[in-house]
Amino acid sequence: MKKKNLKTILIIILIIAFLILGVFFRFNKITIRIPKNPKPVFYSGAKGESDMDTIWCGSFQLAWNELINQYGKEIELKDYNSELIDKLNEQNFTKDMLSEDSYYIKVAETAPSLKEEIKQDMKKKFGKNSAVLDNIDFNRKNGITIYTALNKKFEFLEIFDDLKDMNFGNTDKKIKCFGIDEESDKSLYKNVEVMYYGWNKENEEWEYAARLKTKENEEIILANISSTGDFDETYKKVLELENTYEETKEFQDIDIIYLPYMNINFIINYEELCGKEINNTRNMASFCHTKYTIFYESKGRRTT
Repeated sequence: MKKKNLKTILIIILIIAFLILGVFFRFNKITIRIPKNPKPVFYSGAKGESDMDTIWCGSFQLAWNELINQYGKEIELKDYNSELIDKLNEQNFTKDMLSEDSYYIKVAETAPSLKEEIKQDMKKKFGKNSAVLDNIDFNRKNGITIYTALNKKFEFLEIFDDLKDMNFGNTDKKIKCFGIDEESDKSLYKNVEVMYYGWNKENEEWEYAARLKTKENEEIILANISSTGDFDETYKKVLELENTYEETKEFQDIDIIYLPYMNINFIINYEELCGKEINNTRNMASFCHTKYTIFYESKGRRTT
């Protein structure tokens, strides 16, 4: 019996993500939860579970786009259908939306030498090591590797002040913070633009959104609003609230903003795709690994 030629696909996604969580208030103190073991979602329209913190970044979509380019068509899996596959095939996030210096993509035949090549490329472009590579078997035969990394590093216009430690909603211990309070110099006010601040009668709570400004003109939004858990809808709602806000958008003496120092670093193997065969591929291609890595670090001056 002739042995089947099974081609394997290894997708590695390194996300050096940027997230800003914090507290902003004008007249009333508001708290926000610190994410505990956040669950990644793989397209921006995905809804997180109601009791689960979620993180989205576009690196998985970039890898999927490269897979589509390899086969010249949308990806369909044998005997398997899911909303995830349909949404990824829409390619709603592409590398054309990013500056070239913020992402790295490598598509090549899987081989031991590829691991070192990627490591050197990452070190040269971002000055970072990729720990996820050590969890992958590059000795696998008849495979291709798709590796994507998204790196965002930015500096605020002015260095925020280190503020007193405080509790953030669900935390038992006090968290080290940076931001602006009543004792901060007014030169820091330029770091923040108020997008919205108002009372939600239905939920009986204050809602807010603020834009943090950077030297690189990256758009960083801090928001606490009622949401469906869908990142696309949440972003859309923030912009709608901004358009209705008639008060001053300048940061003022009455305003205070707290931002927590946080580190998030984890690797997830996306089991749903592992072992699934891609339809209508000559060599019966299937997924063997889908690694999803998120690293985030916040500092008073810059965030990576």
